[in-house]
Parts: sequence; C-alpha cells; structure tokens
Amino acid sequence: DDPCKLTWTQSSNLPGGPRWLAAGATLPDGTLFILGGSTTLSTWTDSTTDAIFKSTDDGASFVEMTPTGTAWGTRAYPAVAVMLGTDILAMAGGRRGTAYLSDVWVSFDRAQTWSEATSAAWGNAGRTGHGLIATSATRLVTLGGMVAQGTLSNKVEIEKKQEKLINKKKNDQPTQVKTCGSTFKNFKKQKAWELIKNSGCDKMQVGQAKISEKHCNFFINNGKTNSKEIEELISKVKNQVFDKTGINLELEIKIIGFNK
Repeated sequence: DDPCKLTWTQSSNLPGGPRWLAAGATLPDGTLFILGGSTTLSTWTDSTTDAIFKSTDDGASFVEMTPTGTAWGTRAYPAVAVMLGTDILAMAGGRRGTAYLSDVWVSFDRAQTWSEATSAAWGNAGRTGHGLIATSATRLVTLGGMVAQGTLSNKVEIEKKQEKLINKKKNDQPTQVKTCGSTFKNFKKQKAWELIKNSGCDKMQVGQAKISEKHCNFFINNGKTNSKEIEELISKVKNQVFDKTGINLELEIKIIGFNK
C-alpha cells in the first residue's frame, strides 16, 4: 500500500545500445524523449552523442529521430524540461568532452528543430549534472549541479599536475620521517614558518624533538622523543615568536591528554 514502493519492468531497449548520462522528458500527451548522453561509460567524454529517441507507446519502443538539425551538438548530462502546459522542450548545459556548457536551447516542434535561447545562461561558468524545472510556459529554474569555468583537464594532464604537486611537496616538506605535520596555523599575511625562521627558532631542539631543516613549521621526532619534549619545543617556539614579533602562534595540531 506504500505508493513509494514501485515495481519496475524493462519495456524496451534503445536502438544503438546502452546510453548513459542522457536526459529524458515527457510531453503532456505522453510522448517520451531521451536526448544526448554517452554510448560508453568509461570513456564517455569521447563518446557523447546528439541523438534523440522518441516513444509514443509509453516506452514500449523507441525510434531514433532524424531532426533537421540537432544544433545543440553532442553532450552528456544535459538538463531538459517541458515548458509548463506546452509542447516546448528546453535543454540547458551539460558536458562535452572536458568542457562544461552554459547554453540553453528550445524546440517548438516536438524536438524536430532547435534554436539557441542563450549561449551563457550562467555567465562564463558551465553547468552539468543539474536539474531543470519549468515553473511556467516561459520560466525555467536551475537546481544544483556542478559548475566549472573553462575546461577540465584530461587524464594525462591531471596525472602530470599531480606528479608536479607531489614532487613540490617532497621538496618543500619533510617526508619519510616521524612528524605531526604542520604545527602552527598560517596567518592571512604571514606564514607560520616565516615567523618561526625570522624569530630565530628554526634550529631549536628539545631532547630528540627538533624542527625540520626542510620546513620549520614541521616538528619531527629525531630518534625516540616523547610528547613532553614535543610540547616543550612547541611552547619554546611560541614564546620566542611572541617575544620577537608580538604575534601569538595558534596550533594547527590538536594535543590530546596531558603530561604527568
């Protein structure tokens, strides 16, 4: 008796095989449309389509339309809505390859032809994965989605950037050593490491707890230190920075418990 418990049965298959990241819409007379999407999931950025499929029998079968021109081009993740009380279809945004799209297209003849309403619905920022709702015959509302300016990088470019960032971190920060990580918070106009170094604290050491030679906001275990030595070093650095600059360093790490 729960209306939310639905039973699903497969009624048909789309011509041309599976389709991912497509949009769907239903006209007031029950005509169904599936628009755009990708023919493969793992490499969908290279396999987006501008195909339109139509069903007039409640989804029992679909036929691929041959519009006089699918001017909106191939795309995945578009948002589609039917303008309230009309047969007018509207499509907004989506993704083509690595580009997020910000255009809006409308069709007044049941998806046969399309015209561009705007090329920049959200300014310079494209949008994908969003919802599109028609609140009247002339008004659309966009919900959520992912927004990006410019284009996304491909896998090779991303891996190169990752490698560059990893190497930079290895060069700038201590690795393969015992450390609590970044010890003090940065200020808007000054870095904690700069305050530590300029206050003459960069070579401080308490027992086996010492400041890293590579990055002086990292306190490391130089052998068999303990929490007492680490906290004493923290206190010593804080006091000297305050005496030299008048700035009270704030811990970025959280100390749990206490020394007996």
